[in-house]
Amino acid sequence: MTSHVFKALCLMAALAILVAPRAQAHDLWATAENPTAGQPVVSILGYGHDFPEGEEIAADRLSIFYPLEVTNAQGQKLALKPGDKNYIFVTEEPVKEGTYLLTTGYKPTFWSYSPEGSFMKSKKDTPNATSCEQWTRWAKGVVNVGNASDDFVTKPIGNSLEFVPSTNPAKIKVGEDLTIQLLRDGKPLPKTEITGILAGNKHHEDGNRDFYATTNGEGKITFSPIKEGLWTLIAIAHKDFADKAVCDDDAVDASLTFTVK
Repeated sequence: MTSHVFKALCLMAALAILVAPRAQAHDLWATAENPTAGQPVVSILGYGHDFPEGEEIAADRLSIFYPLEVTNAQGQKLALKPGDKNYIFVTEEPVKEGTYLLTTGYKPTFWSYSPEGSFMKSKKDTPNATSCEQWTRWAKGVVNVGNASDDFVTKPIGNSLEFVPSTNPAKIKVGEDLTIQLLRDGKPLPKTEITGILAGNKHHEDGNRDFYATTNGEGKITFSPIKEGLWTLIAIAHKDFADKAVCDDDAVDASLTFTVK
């Protein structure tokens, strides 16, 4: 093996180490298992690669997440109890027919990358760090129990990145249009790619998506579902981190999960 070939292979291996954490980035979503009036809502804090199936969250990451909350149309947060998995939460009382908003998030967390791997630390605290990202994640899920389609879900809730639908997605059928706006820090975010995943389409495990769009100058997209089912839309936004000695990239992503019937 020539020295040039050997150097090239070493470089490729190093690059694989550096980009692996990004390629394996998890999605975050909030949804519920077949909600029915008169029954408790079984809600899911989904974090992983297999939407909509939840997966056990590693013990050392549990503290990263904001509590999952279930809010009704009157603005009341329903009492929850843990389910049989650490990503499942169940309302303490049965729910009535109505619309509910599920919300959760992932607190700002440093991830630094070096030839030795990825570390949940700032660049300043990671020897040999080549790059650093601070990630914040937000998830909203619209859950309609029965024939409800309340429009309180069309109001922003103040996340640093969030989707705001123009109407309750329950009112949209296959082939119809739903306008959705993306806000960053309360302001429309233009020229941002939006991707969508339809539950059951396993090809998304390879990085493929069932929906693509780019926000216009008002931060809006038109979502026209091609199939009924459970959808999640995902957006990612980046800006420079304020102190480059600490980290390079300030990244935030958001999801909106809803059912098209």
